[in-house]
Amino acid sequence: MEPVQIKLYSLFRHTRKSYLKQQAICVLLALSLLPVWLLAPRLDALGHKAATATNRHAGFLPKYEIEAARSPTAGLSPEVVRLIGLLNLIPWLVLGLLAAIALETCVVWRLFAKKEAALPAAVATEPSAGS
Repeated sequence: MEPVQIKLYSLFRHTRKSYLKQQAICVLLALSLLPVWLLAPRLDALGHKAATATNRHAGFLPKYEIEAARSPTAGLSPEVVRLIGLLNLIPWLVLGLLAAIALETCVVWRLFAKKEAALPAAVATEPSAGS
């Protein structure tokens, strides 16, 4: 007896085993973004400190140093600031991807269950070849 196949996205035929392999690869790819996020630079690690450390000495510092200390993005190009902002959103992106993968997996497992439930009924109604 052949394994049940479904046509996913009206393009690809999958058995349950091949679909689970595909989903495992998708989960691993989504989780592989987390080390990128962990190793991504942070604004405070780039030498830009928040003003909290210098507030008590604010009367002794020149004005330009106070302004630079207040803005963690001072001296950075807008593209770098946007890139760091996008890198900070990676955990939410991974969470969204994992939720979408889980939802799709539930829907596809139901399709497999429907096909498998319909299979014994179709086999029972077919006339046997020997008769």
